[in-house]
Order: sequence, then structure tokens, then C-alpha cells
Amino acid sequence: MGKWLSKKLMLWFALPSAILTAGLLVLIVIMGVLVAGQTAAIKNEQDSQGGGCQVADSTSLVDKDFNADAYHKAWSSFSGGVLADQEAYTIQAAKKSGVSAVLMAAIMANESGWGKSSAARNQNNPSGQMNAGGIISYSSIQAGIDATAATLNNLVVQRHLDTVDKLGGVYCPVGASNDPTGINKNWVPAVTATIKTFMGQGGSGLLVLGGSQSCNSGVGVTGEKMSYFDKAFAVGKEQLGKPYVLGAGMSGTPTSFDCGSFTLWVLQQAGVHVTFTRIAQNQYNNTARVDQKDAKAGDLVFFKHTYDTGRGEEITHVGMYIGDNKFIGASGDQVQISNLGDAYWQQHLGGFGRIN
Repeated sequence: MGKWLSKKLMLWFALPSAILTAGLLVLIVIMGVLVAGQTAAIKNEQDSQGGGCQVADSTSLVDKDFNADAYHKAWSSFSGGVLADQEAYTIQAAKKSGVSAVLMAAIMANESGWGKSSAARNQNNPSGQMNAGGIISYSSIQAGIDATAATLNNLVVQRHLDTVDKLGGVYCPVGASNDPTGINKNWVPAVTATIKTFMGQGGSGLLVLGGSQSCNSGVGVTGEKMSYFDKAFAVGKEQLGKPYVLGAGMSGTPTSFDCGSFTLWVLQQAGVHVTFTRIAQNQYNNTARVDQKDAKAGDLVFFKHTYDTGRGEEITHVGMYIGDNKFIGASGDQVQISNLGDAYWQQHLGGFGRIN
């Protein structure tokens, strides 16, 4: 901003004195507008905590349309199920992930039969989440709620599936292999109706976040980047939300990934010649070490001792650095963008690698 104003001032002072007088008056007005704009820009930067992307404003169901009384009244329908006492936790998880608590409740209600389904009771899965092996099991019902929030962050926030219709086409697609009778066509109207119940009013079709700090699909790259990065990152973002499956296949366009298969496949799709395999340790061994301060978007970032591979390896996890202290990779239960500043990743950080 300062450089821009300096250039403007130099231009004005280079004009004839007659024009300069009038020009300075106009400049005063412009400066007032620019100061206001700068204040707004600073606020956006603070809201995103330097995440390299803009955060949605407070027009979401979470911040604007949330009706605590209506929500609490509707939650009573979970009585007798495993979600009966999870109202406050669900709201907290939704806010943490920057998604609508109303949307979460509506999906869990429909997917779990109001918390009474077998998957909810026996596998702590309140939202019908599946991977290649079938219904995913979670260690607790709160872990299942957290996974639901993370999935919705990926779908609604990162992939911009910001209406029930858009979301339904991915979350519960009609004609999917697990929908031989076509009952998935009922998902959108059922979830829409339940949303209205939890809102206690006409509802809203907009399901965007309201102040999340995880605006992953819009992450901007700051600093230097490798020549192949733009293409690799574009391919990688298309995989956001796909489930993590250890040993996932790599033929065609995979439907799931593990960490090493994701980085290898994305780089191959970008036309990068690599000499390593899908194993994180092998990728570490076949890349050149780079200090974190010198890392470029497109370098690989490695983590150690995240789990026991059974092969005595120190490096057990890998992702692709995208700048701004973030990386993309198959982590947790799905492909997502993560922050290197998080305590877990800091604890396990094993270094950066550059492809020779």
C-alpha cells in the first residue's frame, strides 16, 4: 500500500503546478478511501490468520441464522439414541470446522435415524461415512462427530458444495454403487426439511462457513514455487475429501489415497519424473534435503514416527508443501490441507525434500 501511494505522489508532483493543486485535492479523497480499504484488508488477514485465503463473512447459518431455541427443541428428537447428549459438542465441532451446526445435525439425523442406527450405535458413525472397506468405525461418538465436521469442511468449504443440492450430488449420489434401488434421491429433500426443523424458520440454501480458518481450496501461494507446482496443486485440489485408505490403488483416477500414493500420483499427473516409490521413507531417501526457511511450494514435507510401519522406518508420512506453512496430502481420514503450525505436525516434522 505504501509503495503504491509513493508512486502516486511522485506522479502528482511531476505534473505542472496548476494541475498539481487540483490533483492534491483529489488525492486527499483517494487517500481516505484507501485507508478505509487498508483497514478492511487488515481485518481479513487477521480473520484468516495468514492462511493465504479469504474467510467467508458472517452470512452463514452458524453466525446469522442459528436459532438456539429451535435447535435445542429439534435436538430432542435424538432422545433414546447415541447422540442424545451430544448437542453442545456438535455445535462446538461445527464452529471449529467452520461449518453449519444446523447442516451437521440434519445430516446426522437422516444418516443415523436420529442416532439409533446400527452404524451410530456400534461404530460411532453418525453420518454414514464410508471408505473402500465399507462403513468407517470411530473410537467414540465424539470422534465420529469430529469426522463429520471435517468431511463437511472439505465438501462445503473447500470444494464449494454450498447448497443441499450440490452437496447431495457428492455426499449421497443417486445411482451410486451402494444405491441399487435409487433411494438416494430422497436425501436432498429429507435433509432440506430437517434443516428447516433445526432452524425454526424458512431456512436458507446457503451452507457456507462463517468465520472458519480452514479455507483450503482458496489457499494462495506466497513465496517461491517449483515449476511444476501449479499443475500439481490443481490436480491435488481435485482430490480433496477423498478417503484415506492404506495401500490404496493408483490406477486411473484413484477413489482413495494413502499419503505416499497421493504425492506420487499427483506429481506423475503433473508430468514430474521421479525415481521414488509410494513409500514415504523412500521418497525421503530420494529427495534432496531443504531447510524449512528455503522450502518452496511443490517440495515434499516429511513426518517421522506418526505410526509403526512394521519396517523400522523413521519417516512414516509425507505431503506436498504449498507455501504459507501449509501442505496438502492424504492425512487423517481423507485428502486435506493441513497447517504445519499445528502442534501434532510440529511434533512429528521430519524435514523437507526437493525433487532432483
